[in-house]
Amino acid sequence: MTKGIAALADICTSEPEKLLLQGVSAHKEENVGSGSHYEAPAKLMQYYMIVSPEEKINTFYSFLKSHQKQKIVVFLSTCKQVRFLY
Repeated sequence: MTKGIAALADICTSEPEKLLLQGVSAHKEENVGSGSHYEAPAKLMQYYMIVSPEEKINTFYSFLKSHQKQKIVVFLSTCKQVRFLY
């Protein structure tokens, strides 16, 4: 973990949980039988939704408004999407 990421984790969280991924590639097929595994912390909740493109922004906004008291990490594909939503 870089110093910047560690500093950000210290500022943003009171008890951060660190995930260490070793030997994990982008392709799941390559990891089958390799002995490497990934285990998320028990308290980490992961969700996804499938929505039509027309409803994507409205659904995203509604989700954020309904979960204001929770910590949320959002991953976007491009910098242009980040600028648009920010």
